Amino acid sequence: MNNYGCMNKNIEWDFMIGFVPNFDDRITEIQDYFKNKKVDDAKGQNYLYSVDRDHRMLLFDIMLHETKNLKNDWKTAYFLCREAYIMSDNIFSQLKKSPYNFNLKEYLKEMQSKIDVFSLMTKEEQDYFDSLNFPLKVYRGMCNAERDSQNFGISWTVDRQVAQNYVNFKKNNNASGKGKIAILSIKKDKIFAVWKSANEEAELIILETTPSSKILKLLSILKKIVTKFLNFSH
Repeated sequence: MNNYGCMNKNIEWDFMIGFVPNFDDRITEIQDYFKNKKVDDAKGQNYLYSVDRDHRMLLFDIMLHETKNLKNDWKTAYFLCREAYIMSDNIFSQLKKSPYNFNLKEYLKEMQSKIDVFSLMTKEEQDYFDSLNFPLKVYRGMCNAERDSQNFGISWTVDRQVAQNYVNFKKNNNASGKGKIAILSIKKDKIFAVWKSANEEAELIILETTPSSKILKLLSILKKIVTKFLNFSH
């Protein structure tokens, strides 16, 4: 198994010819290419690494929906989804181009109900998870739009400075150029998996991050109180 992007040379490469430079303009053609094909882990990773970091998650999305096996082969899908995610940039923008309105968070929730995700983590990922103390404080750097939406992304870190680096991460095309750090305190059972590539910080994949309706209502009330206070003080 190849979990770190080392390409195997013994598979077909006909798909790669001419597709990389114009991926966004050839999505329909790429869909047709994968229709009813069977993709295993090795071949799937070679496909992922035939495109740049701005298209790997979108390519996984297409393979998932068009191949004849990935929708039901949860184990292979896990490895390919993991690889596409940790080796991609600007995933939100990629999936906005999805022909299937793909919701990654909901897909991973379904995956969690189908397979034992923790058993598929590498030893390094499992050891990292075992070293954590709970309840655990985690951080996520994000643009203001994500913060205001309360629909947070799935990757978090225990290192505040790492999160800070992503507040204005240029490759994520933060339109406003501004952002914030979100902070959560979580229990062990809230972690979907640990994903880690070689020489990179571990990412904690957390699917349940949206505050409850009661918390959102409380925040709204507090915001109104603060606004009234500020207006009164002026």
